[in-house]
Amino acid sequence: MMKKVGSFEAKTHLAEYLRDVEQNEETIVIQRYGKDVAVLLPCSVVEENQKKKKAAEVLGAFEQIRKEEASCGRNKDVREMVESGRKG
Repeated sequence: MMKKVGSFEAKTHLAEYLRDVEQNEETIVIQRYGKDVAVLLPCSVVEENQKKKKAAEVLGAFEQIRKEEASCGRNKDVREMVESGRKG
């Protein structure tokens, strides 16, 4: 569930909102003049997003290597690249 609160309310009730985020994994959007400016969310969400981003970077690197290998006439799949990396 996502709750939206104004900046004054967020300042006034910060401890309560932090408790909601921590215990209920609630996401709270803080607004200024009706415009979204910040988000309070559980650290677990941030950590999961970082893991997904890192995995996407690794997969992108493998894809780049595969393209470079293919342009040189050497087609390898991911397993072959991993195995060759272990050997060499």
